[in-house]
Amino acid sequence: MSRKEIISTLAELLCKLRPELTLSPDTLDESVSLQSDLGIDSITMLMLALSIEKKFGFRFESVTAEQMKTLGSVCEYIEARMAQ
Repeated sequence: MSRKEIISTLAELLCKLRPELTLSPDTLDESVSLQSDLGIDSITMLMLALSIEKKFGFRFESVTAEQMKTLGSVCEYIEARMAQ
């Protein structure tokens, strides 16, 4: 799966969790902060993690807040896990 496909999937998952968000994968910047830019709270972050696990078929292990800070950092984590 390409990085663009991962970003697109993340945008889909975020829009399902927060329907008021209108995210276009084509214009979405990887530096977007999940918390400060998109307003993702801790409960939604947990729901996002569970959705990612289900969609990509792995479980999160020892994830730091820094790894879940921006869209790009989440994408990097997913890429690393998929490479294992």
